[in-house]
Amino acid sequence: MEGSDAELRWLTAETDALDHFCVGTTEAVKSQIVDTVRHWTMRELRTANGSPGENSIAIFKHFEPFFPFSKVEDWSGSTWQKWTLHFLWQECVLAGEATQSRRIVKQPYRRHRDRLLSELAEDSDVLVHDLLIRFSAAMMDQGLATWEIPNRSEGFYRCFLLLFKDQVPWAERWLLPLETIIRGEDLISKSPLESIAHSLTVLGVATSDWDAYLERTLLALPGWSGMVQQMATNAAWTLSPVKAGSLDEFLAVRLVLDRLAVRYVANKNIRRKLSFQDILQLDSGNSIESPLASCRQRAFHLFQTAQKLAWDPKLLSQWSTAQWQTIIDELEHCDGVSRRRIFQLAYERNYRIQVLDSISEQ
Repeated sequence: MEGSDAELRWLTAETDALDHFCVGTTEAVKSQIVDTVRHWTMRELRTANGSPGENSIAIFKHFEPFFPFSKVEDWSGSTWQKWTLHFLWQECVLAGEATQSRRIVKQPYRRHRDRLLSELAEDSDVLVHDLLIRFSAAMMDQGLATWEIPNRSEGFYRCFLLLFKDQVPWAERWLLPLETIIRGEDLISKSPLESIAHSLTVLGVATSDWDAYLERTLLALPGWSGMVQQMATNAAWTLSPVKAGSLDEFLAVRLVLDRLAVRYVANKNIRRKLSFQDILQLDSGNSIESPLASCRQRAFHLFQTAQKLAWDPKLLSQWSTAQWQTIIDELEHCDGVSRRRIFQLAYERNYRIQVLDSISEQ
């Protein structure tokens, strides 16, 4: 979970976040952490002179108003769990205060669409997505549609070009130059990869920025590029499989449409004619920054991770600042995209295991 300092302060003070383990923590992990803290607590309280060990006095004094250690023998299971989590939280707070957030602040690459949207408040992707979704759905249809798109066997790229190489009477205004582009640039004779390189050159994207530009372009329509890739690489069992390399063809089509939509939006809203390179300079000074995590945010991230990985709270108190900093750096470098990739791989692995188990049972 991520939230502001105020939200996390309210969460830890007004909810049971410090009384119950976070959702998804297994019973085995819960028992392991609680048992470890119980054994350490009892050992420290049962020293030769009947008082806590010298290193533990400060910890017990801090929590004495909330946990009656004099009656520790009578504690219930829920009390031991609360004590464990409060102890764990305290160690994570200390770690959060001792470390620094070194999250890499990276400005996402800004496509032509992003710059026009910031400058004109009009989204060229709306035009592209309306057509691209319908076309992709027709290409990946599994027999549910009442009409099959012509030349479907030619693949995404050639099918699209053959469909639009002649003037289409129902084409919207922004699509009218498409016939001229297909014929004038001889796109049909180009391979999908050649077409991608050609479009990037026309768009004025520097060669060093191609990877970033293509990544942002593929992510611009969530789900569909992934669906095309899945259908082309992991769905040979379907009624109408999508041919290998379809993601390249999807991207080639997308870039041609992007060129048309960007040009249409720019010409409609800006009186002077802008080149694609000019558009890339729009809003170039604006940056999108991700704020660095505060002490409390780092602490809560550690708190959740410690529960999942069954970290020993007492052992954590012995870690050096350098060790904590290494953990913080690792957590902050695992951003949302990295986590989603890991979750997807885990899901697919689990699914494959289930399929193999069902086959072996048969």
